[in-house]
Amino acid sequence: MRFLNNYSKFNESANQFLKTKDEIKDWLDSMNIKKYNINDDLFVDVDGDVDLNNKKLEKIPVKFKSVGGYFDCYNNKLTSLDGSPESVGGHFYCNNNKLTNLEGSPEGVVGYFNCRDNQLTSLEGCPESVGGSFNCGYNQLTSLKGSPDSVGGHFYCRYNQLTNLDGSPESVGGNFDCGSNQLTNLEGCPESVGGHFNCNSNPIEEVYNLFGNEECIKWLNEYNVIKGNKIILNNFKEVVYMMDMEHTFNYKKLYQLKNYKISE
Repeated sequence: MRFLNNYSKFNESANQFLKTKDEIKDWLDSMNIKKYNINDDLFVDVDGDVDLNNKKLEKIPVKFKSVGGYFDCYNNKLTSLDGSPESVGGHFYCNNNKLTNLEGSPEGVVGYFNCRDNQLTSLEGCPESVGGSFNCGYNQLTSLKGSPDSVGGHFYCRYNQLTNLDGSPESVGGNFDCGSNQLTNLEGCPESVGGHFNCNSNPIEEVYNLFGNEECIKWLNEYNVIKGNKIILNNFKEVVYMMDMEHTFNYKKLYQLKNYKISE
């Protein structure tokens, strides 16, 4: 039962890392973590998975360096990712905690990075690259600054408080989903999206739906069509032309928009 007693002690002293190899070994064993090596600098390498799911942790009490498999600290009481690994070979799960930012997260994640269902107001500290999908939905984000530069899979930022997309990844290999925010324009959108683009349940959705084609994003931004809640008509006509819709576009729909006024 020594591990259970130590586990309680570790939570009580969660504001600092464990100081000796013996303490670290006891904690790793109590968490059923296998194939680990404790380095002389007390950083821990794991040649496999780290499963800290639902352990009631308030902080990660050891300093991981590299994890070859997945790293899962889902459903705890973490307010910081200090101690999480510098690199992860699989997926990284830190969703359903009390995080307000992602400082301390890995520099790179090969698999899926899931940080939804926290209290995030900032993505500062994010990995620079995520090979799989990235999910920061269901938080309190007002900006995407700090996002990874590139995401190989899907990018989800649904259900936040975003008013623009500044800080988005430059490229997303899969879908880009920014639904259910407060977006009035699409400025800052990734330069490249390999899958589908979704902006439903935003004011901008009704403008996007006039074209129903992701190519319109580029031209809406390039011609500065939207300024606040106003659509600059002459600029909008340039987009219609670039979309090769000048003979088919129904301008009556433009004047029926609920969230925008037309500036002649």
